[in-house]
Amino acid sequence: MIKIFFLLPLVLLCLAAKANPAQVFVRNQNIFAVLVDGSEKQLTTGGSDSHPIIIPGRDHVVFVRDEVVRTTFGSYTRKKIMMVDVSNLNLRVITDEKPYADGLDNTYEILNVTSPTLSPDNRYLYFITEKYATSNQLVKVHLQSGGWTELFAAETFELIRNGEHTGRFLISRSEIGDRGRDLFYRLVDERGNTLKRFESEESLILFRREIQ
Repeated sequence: MIKIFFLLPLVLLCLAAKANPAQVFVRNQNIFAVLVDGSEKQLTTGGSDSHPIIIPGRDHVVFVRDEVVRTTFGSYTRKKIMMVDVSNLNLRVITDEKPYADGLDNTYEILNVTSPTLSPDNRYLYFITEKYATSNQLVKVHLQSGGWTELFAAETFELIRNGEHTGRFLISRSEIGDRGRDLFYRLVDERGNTLKRFESEESLILFRREIQ
């Protein structure tokens, strides 16, 4: 009995390690994981999934699912942010609806998920989605509650993960300036406050190289 008592935590630890994904990838629009022992495990089967992201330290993967909606006027695709448990393949919807009707399609459905990225503390998912008639917005969604936080208008973004600018963003934003409506490039904080302006995309890329 004593031997079993001491062996049980070791067995559970080994099982947990085996379920922990080393990397994830998409094949035929399904999510697969490569486990730490080198074996592959299929995590989804619907054929409509993309953008898998491992949550570090957990046997869970966040991904985006496409859902085709058919109406009398035709069909369209809406998005769901999903999570799958690698150990038992249980699926959970994190969010499938915006907390606002966007100004382009006047719908609460999520029609676009661009550049999904985990926050530095692994508690939120950042991505760009539609909001305004003339521009999109960067948002973050809490992975457990599904609650949304609307951040600021952006067309593209990159989260800086190290150095003095950790937690800040390199973004492009659709604005009206001296060139008329165009994309302008900025270094901003999470509130959208501009910390540095770039004359062009090339100068933003140069700055990125300098801080890496």
